[in-house]
Amino acid sequence: MNILHALLLCLHLLAAAFWVGGMAAIVFAVRPAAMQVLEAPPLRLQMLAATLGRFFKLVLIAIVVLLTTGLMMLALLGGSAHWSVHLMLALGLLMMALFAHIRWALFPQLQRALTEQAWPNAGVALNAIRRWVNLNLGLGCLVFVIAVLGPAL
Repeated sequence: MNILHALLLCLHLLAAAFWVGGMAAIVFAVRPAAMQVLEAPPLRLQMLAATLGRFFKLVLIAIVVLLTTGLMMLALLGGSAHWSVHLMLALGLLMMALFAHIRWALFPQLQRALTEQAWPNAGVALNAIRRWVNLNLGLGCLVFVIAVLGPAL
């Protein structure tokens, strides 16, 4: 492995760890803490929406890094790579599509409901986001498993 490939891989792994780790932090730490500490649904919904808004901006950067570094590493291999690399690419593209749905379809519904102070609608929108984020978190964990175990299979 040359230095360029090693640098690309490092950036790729950092971006993947940020995205998947961020989803895990929100699902397993931030949301449960908000549910426990913020008893009033309006405060809880607003805090979680603000958290997601900040996270989504950073995920967009991570996606650009992931796509750029992943495609560059694939190009360095001449497009020919182990099946696990192609599977990771396919799952990564699926995750990006799911993120796009969350960010540009579901999140605006949440924001609109918050602006209108329609708390039940905001709760429904946030619950839909939670379900899709859970799916994306599972896919992200699967990609890590494939990255580690795939080459050995």
